[in-house]
Amino acid sequence: MRFFSRLAATLAAATSAFVLTACSGSSSTVASISTTTLNLPAVGDTDPRQDSGTDQGSEEVLDSNSLWDNTTEIPQAERPDPRVDLAQPEAAEYFMTAGVLTPGVAIYNADSSGRCSAGHFVGDGERLFILTAGHCGDKGDTFFYKDRAGDNVKIGEMVLEARNTNTDRINSADIALIEVSNPAAQVSTSPALNAPLAGWMPLEEVALTKPTICRAGSTRGVSCGNFIDRHEDQGLFTFGNDSAPGDSGGPVYASIDGELWAVGVLSFGNDQDPSDVEVGAMEIGNTMKQFDLKLYA
Repeated sequence: MRFFSRLAATLAAATSAFVLTACSGSSSTVASISTTTLNLPAVGDTDPRQDSGTDQGSEEVLDSNSLWDNTTEIPQAERPDPRVDLAQPEAAEYFMTAGVLTPGVAIYNADSSGRCSAGHFVGDGERLFILTAGHCGDKGDTFFYKDRAGDNVKIGEMVLEARNTNTDRINSADIALIEVSNPAAQVSTSPALNAPLAGWMPLEEVALTKPTICRAGSTRGVSCGNFIDRHEDQGLFTFGNDSAPGDSGGPVYASIDGELWAVGVLSFGNDQDPSDVEVGAMEIGNTMKQFDLKLYA
C-alpha cells in the first residue's frame, strides 16, 4: 500500500456525505431488497447473541468457473488517471479505538499477528460474518478486535478464504469470511459514516455507472476517488484512493446520490510509488450470490 499526505480535499457532491460520525448504539435497518433486517442485539444490549457455530465455508469460491463474470479491461488509452476527492486519515483513530466491531475497525489475526480492517457484515439468516480480504489470513485462523479498554476480544475463525497470491497483485480472488461466533463480541453493523447504506451492487453495474468509490480502514481512515478500471479476472477493480497497509479488507462503497452501496473490500495498493494513488478492491457480488448472503445495515 502507499501513503497519501493530504489531510483533506474539496468534496465533490458525490462525496460530501462521506464524513465520519459517531457509531450509534443500535443498528439501523435499510429498506432495500439487497439488505435484511437485523435480529441481533445492538451495542450495549445485555442479552447475548447465540453462538451459531463455524461449519459454514467452502472452497467452491476457488473452484467454480461460473463464479467470476470476466469482462475485458478498459483500453489503456481510455483509462482515467487516478484521482482522490476526499482524504480523512484522521478518521483512522476512530477505527483503531472504537471498541466495537463495525465496518472499517481494526481486526487482528491471532495466528499471524497481522492487522486488517473489518469489511462488510453479512449473514445467512442464522450466522453473522465479516466479509473481508482473503490475504488477511488462512481458513481456520482466529481473529480478535480490541475493546474500549484495549483488551483483546475474540471474534471467531476465518471460515472461507480465497487468497490473492499473484506477484502482480491482481487477477486472483481475494475474499474471505470471518464468522462472528463469540456471543460476547460487541457488534454495530452500520458504517460509522453519515450516509445510509442502501444495499450492495454487483461489479457489472459499478463498471457501467463509474461512481465515486470510497473506503474506510484502520490506517488511513476514510477516502474517496474515481472509478478507474475493471480487471478481466477474478472480480477486481481499481479506483483513485488514499490507503496503506492495515486498510486491507476494509469496506469499499459506491457513493451515489448521498447513499452508500457496498461493492467490495480493499485488496491491494502500490507501496513503491507514493505518487501512485490507484488501489484495488475485490468485488463482493459473486460471493454474496454464491452463498446466498444478505447485507446487514
